[in-house]
Amino acid sequence: MKTFPKPQAISDLEAKRVKVQLELQDVDAEIGAICSHLADETPRLSKLQAEAVKLVDGEETRHVVEADTRRELNELYHRQQVLHEALGQIDKRLQPLTSEHNKAACLQVRPECIKIGGRLLSAVKELCNASAEEKGFYEELRDAGVDSITSYLPRLVFHGDWKWDDPNGGVIYYWRKYLAENYPELKGGAK
Repeated sequence: MKTFPKPQAISDLEAKRVKVQLELQDVDAEIGAICSHLADETPRLSKLQAEAVKLVDGEETRHVVEADTRRELNELYHRQQVLHEALGQIDKRLQPLTSEHNKAACLQVRPECIKIGGRLLSAVKELCNASAEEKGFYEELRDAGVDSITSYLPRLVFHGDWKWDDPNGGVIYYWRKYLAENYPELKGGAK
């Protein structure tokens, strides 16, 4: 199979995305640890009582610690938002580059796809011809007065009536129409 190396711009942006995602994981983990620590602390009433005792005793360290924790948590939430925004911008820049790369790769292999499509058309046409021949074979037996044909000669075809040129449409007609619309260079598509 052919390889389609990515342009350097795509690789660079993907590397940046990975770096930002890793930092975001770290920030999320820090936020989780702080929130978990805060949740594990004593209930609010006990906190108030403890702070009241410290205030009476002249200590204000608890209030300072909580303020530092809140400030750190706010900084982490801000960093988290910045990282999410950065990921969004990276994805916006990546999308058109990736799309162009994928389009170029597909256009490069389109001739091979056309060859496969031609083989598929030929095979399906042969299947339709064989189906029509098989149908005619059974009709001839019936016209000759042979009854219970399928009891002794089960049908050979796939389910359905495979017709190459079905005036009523049908699976083959719509498939050929699809091919004609998407691969006009193929011969045999329905018009």
